[in-house]
Amino acid sequence: MERAKSYISQFSEEEVRQIGWKPFDKEKATVATIASILKPGKTNTVSIADNAWISTQTEQLVSSLQNLTIFLRKLLSIKVMSVTGSEDSD
Repeated sequence: MERAKSYISQFSEEEVRQIGWKPFDKEKATVATIASILKPGKTNTVSIADNAWISTQTEQLVSSLQNLTIFLRKLLSIKVMSVTGSEDSD
């Protein structure tokens, strides 16, 4: 992630203006950079699915991701199964 952010940050403000990036385009470009490395030629969605960007392990490592997945599970009424096969509660 840091390398992708470093690459994107190398674009000057002039280059960003010429490209015409809008708000959040730098963040989108960061995700696309990572996806291109993990699954060259595939879409971001395929890379995210194939490489388990969101998993139990990543949830444990990234608290903001855990907050997002808890919110989405509650919103969508999704039950989560633990590794042992029993239901986890949020």
